[in-house]
Amino acid sequence: FTQWNCSYCAPWNPLELGVVQALGVDSVVNIKYHVWWPGANNDPFYLWNSSEAAARANYYGVTGVPDGYLDGRTSISQSTASFRNQIRSRCNTPAPCTIECIACASTATTVDFAGTINAVDSALTNTQLFAVLISNEEHATGGTNGEVDFYNVFRDMWPNSNGQTINVTLGGSFEFT
Repeated sequence: FTQWNCSYCAPWNPLELGVVQALGVDSVVNIKYHVWWPGANNDPFYLWNSSEAAARANYYGVTGVPDGYLDGRTSISQSTASFRNQIRSRCNTPAPCTIECIACASTATTVDFAGTINAVDSALTNTQLFAVLISNEEHATGGTNGEVDFYNVFRDMWPNSNGQTINVTLGGSFEFT
């Protein structure tokens, strides 16, 4: 969670990006939700989809930025070495499933996607499925913290900010489009 007017976010965001890029997309992908505070509520990345961004900030109980979570559970450390170790530790935890997903932009405003979730290590019971669309890189001026390059910016969520509840038996699969 970040905001383009947040003076505390400006030094952290490039450090976080460096850790994420060094570990590679096979290890970690981050989603940068922009919020409506602490500065003026004019962050264009928040304004793209304010209802879902606000719902995620409220879900996590975010009261200050920068803030973040690994796998939606662990609050991140704002030390690059500790953050890197947190990611590596989570990478060593086996995933309960595999996910195969294919996405493509079918128009300038539409992204089609399909995928399969295979419950390989355990059943998935009352598990929330989210598909999140991010912009890899945006360039914008106007914020007060000096940042002009923004990475992995949240754009939209399918089916909505609550996700879709799925149940998959061990060895079973779930198809989504």
